[in-house]
Amino acid sequence: MAVVLITAALAQARAVFEPLVLALFIIAIVWPLQHWLQRRIPPLLALAVTIMLVGAFAWIAGLPFPVEWGVIAFVLNYIPFVGPFLATVFPTLLAMTQFHSWQAVLGVFLCLNVIQFVIGSYVEPRVSGNVLTISPLLVVFATFLWTYPWGLFGTFIGVPITLAILTFCDQHPSSRWLADLFGQPLRQRSASRR
Repeated sequence: MAVVLITAALAQARAVFEPLVLALFIIAIVWPLQHWLQRRIPPLLALAVTIMLVGAFAWIAGLPFPVEWGVIAFVLNYIPFVGPFLATVFPTLLAMTQFHSWQAVLGVFLCLNVIQFVIGSYVEPRVSGNVLTISPLLVVFATFLWTYPWGLFGTFIGVPITLAILTFCDQHPSSRWLADLFGQPLRQRSASRR
């Protein structure tokens, strides 16, 4: 009889405390990731807007595979400076085979460039804030430098590798001048976020 009462009490306690334990478990997982998520989600949202706008324009213009063009623009936007241009060239080349007038092809090219310009110059900086505070010249240099030895893979990871090197340089007094030269020092960035 006591075993039945204890089992019933444990089942009732489990029903009461299970949602609380689950909530505490989720908080314990998400809380350390909060800072990481706050920095990563806004740029992804801006790039998701790219997928929607490029896909919607490709669908309105009558290009085949509009969703795929949006995803391709999303992926190519990770390549600084060159990627957004390539994201407009490929659909334009397809438009050359689809449309019979050069005016329509030019319209596709210009509209896609306007979308990329608005997202890259207005939406993404407003959403992302000052997450990446290095010289634009260094971004271009890093992209081409790491593309040379590693090809396309180096194009995607060139800027993160350069940021890691600058972070390392900022931590050591003998190389801090390098971080100060090529980007805003981490000490100033952390002070400006407060």
